[in-house]
Amino acid sequence: MKKIISLLGILMFIISCNGQGKESYWKGQEVTKESKEPFHGVTLAYMEMIAEMRIHLSKNNDSLVFTYPYEKKIKVSELKSLTGCRLKDDGKLLDSVYDVRVEGDELKIKFYYIGTASKDNRFSLNLVRTDKASYIKETEILKNEKKRMLEMIKPADVSGLGVSISIPEYFKPDININLLNPIQLAEDLCQVKGIQTLSSSESFKVGQEKYNYHQYELVNADQVSRIAARIGTIDFPTFKLVTNQDGSRTDAWMVGRERSDKKTIQSIFRSVQSKYPNADIIAIGAPEIAQTKDDVVGIASTFGVTMTNSNEIIRILISIPEELYGIKQEATGSKEVAKAFEYYISLIGTAEIQVKVISKKLNDLLNAKNFSGDRPYFLSEE
Repeated sequence: MKKIISLLGILMFIISCNGQGKESYWKGQEVTKESKEPFHGVTLAYMEMIAEMRIHLSKNNDSLVFTYPYEKKIKVSELKSLTGCRLKDDGKLLDSVYDVRVEGDELKIKFYYIGTASKDNRFSLNLVRTDKASYIKETEILKNEKKRMLEMIKPADVSGLGVSISIPEYFKPDININLLNPIQLAEDLCQVKGIQTLSSSESFKVGQEKYNYHQYELVNADQVSRIAARIGTIDFPTFKLVTNQDGSRTDAWMVGRERSDKKTIQSIFRSVQSKYPNADIIAIGAPEIAQTKDDVVGIASTFGVTMTNSNEIIRILISIPEELYGIKQEATGSKEVAKAFEYYISLIGTAEIQVKVISKKLNDLLNAKNFSGDRPYFLSEE
């Protein structure tokens, strides 16, 4: 009897060890709605974002080990969200996990998405099984690609202040710059300041003639300890660019930074003046329209100058700080406008600044009476 009990004990121990050591490997494939109903708009974009996160994880009993796009070991019961993004107003998770289970050949991570207007907000990230060797190979490729992308980000030198500049390596149609932050839509919806990227082909028409272009954006590069662009010694974490369809020509660019002191803004303005001494200068907006913070909204939140020469149009835009509320300077003619702008700058503590340069040809096309189609995003914000 003792031998039988001993053998049973050994058998149970072996079974237990085998169960504990069984690890399975999974990779994200698609997101579906539990009700099988179609979804559209922002909800569709959000679910595409979840799928494009390329989640890779392994499961061992009640433990999950995420290898990509982030590295984390967690118990199944502790998995609360796929993005971890919370709404700014009430702190609720944008997507919240309520169940994790294996169904047939799929591992399903089921979650609620509170951003949909539909009554049924239940969705499922469906992961398919893969073998260990393929799993390791795929995750290494993804990690190396992301690392390579980060290494590409070096300051674009736009010190010449002309529309023609060298196109950065990471601003190419065949580069998936979105790898830098796969959850940027979630962060944007939750007003989280993370790195934002864009690479898209667009078009517009003037009359019957069609024009194709490509636009790129790298916003908040400082969130990954990088500098996007540079004018002289002044660094910018935000850089946006418009090229023609094949990327052989730059037609517009923009750099921006949230906090710049008066010396920095003065330096930028004087650099542009020095580069284009004969440019026509006109004012954009006026600080005096703002009396309180409630007045500083939308297009009324900035003021600046437009400087035009034969080939380029340069715009310097500044957020209206409290120091300028109600301040008014009458100015007509390029010299007076420049002088008034210098006066405004002298009163500033810190302010957000944007510098936009656009070819005169593209500007004329975008402002043609028979224009139709999509404008580059950063040229539609004015």
